[in-house]
Amino acid sequence: MNMEHGHASQIADLLNKHNQLAIEYDAERVLEKADEYLFDLSEDGRVKCCCQLKRVQWYQSEISHVTTHADFVRQGLGGRLIAVAEKKAQGDGARLIQCTIRAGNDPSEGMFKKAGFQAGPTFANPQTGNAVTVWSKALIVPA
Repeated sequence: MNMEHGHASQIADLLNKHNQLAIEYDAERVLEKADEYLFDLSEDGRVKCCCQLKRVQWYQSEISHVTTHADFVRQGLGGRLIAVAEKKAQGDGARLIQCTIRAGNDPSEGMFKKAGFQAGPTFANPQTGNAVTVWSKALIVPA
């Protein structure tokens, strides 16, 4: 789906309101990486849920900032978007997918656990001071 400026602005707003980020997002920052964003729209054109999927190594992709608009929470949209991101990453050749989640963010931890991700190490993010845990999932099981 092509991202319009209005979608990018809504995504930036969701990211800033619902995450504890080291940087402030705006529409231009989102549009610079528009090809990395996955999002669902409501019938009236609002961004219901979004995430960023980026390639970080030849074998590895990372999901960042799975965020759902308050009007659409608890509808399984985040989990569905994780599944879409996994399929896209695997189609692009990734063998491993990961994300970092702020420690204590029980809804996000539960969503990724339900999607088959496993918790790894926890450490402090020097930019935010938050403790974060790396969650990962193998996409291609070795033979």
